[in-house]
Amino acid sequence: MLLPKDFVSTMSDEEQDRIMDEAYALEDRGEKEEADRLWRTLPVDPIFADGIKRTLGIGILKEGGYNLNDAVKLFGQEWLNG
Repeated sequence: MLLPKDFVSTMSDEEQDRIMDEAYALEDRGEKEEADRLWRTLPVDPIFADGIKRTLGIGILKEGGYNLNDAVKLFGQEWLNG
């Protein structure tokens, strides 16, 4: 399954770039936990998230604190509960 061609992320490319730059800087300073927290604020690819949900369950994504906003946008709010 591929993302629809007209799909637009819930987070702008600029915001994603800013977060990635900051996370890399934190890693360079040895602040791995803070960097990991930032990485998880980036929206997970919806197709990847759905694959993880199908194989390992939604709990691992929720408990891990991953940003699932793009998956919810594509699949609907009920996706989080199904």
